[in-house]
Amino acid sequence: MDFLDECRAERVTKGSPCRVSMIRVGMDADLRKQFEAAMADEAILATTISKVLLRHGIQIAAPILRRHRRGECHCE
Repeated sequence: MDFLDECRAERVTKGSPCRVSMIRVGMDADLRKQFEAAMADEAILATTISKVLLRHGIQIAAPILRRHRRGECHCE
């Protein structure tokens, strides 16, 4: 296997939902809509989203949010 094949083999396998998807399911409709808008707004840092979620009783680390934004998580 050459380098390129190895890199392709290392892609994230889609499957079970990531932590972001799991917490989204537990949100009420209004919070979920605002959370999704914040995640789509690249001007809002993942650290900021993480801090505000904590105020709402949801603990999730900024690197997990960043990974989800980049599509490098396990979401389908």
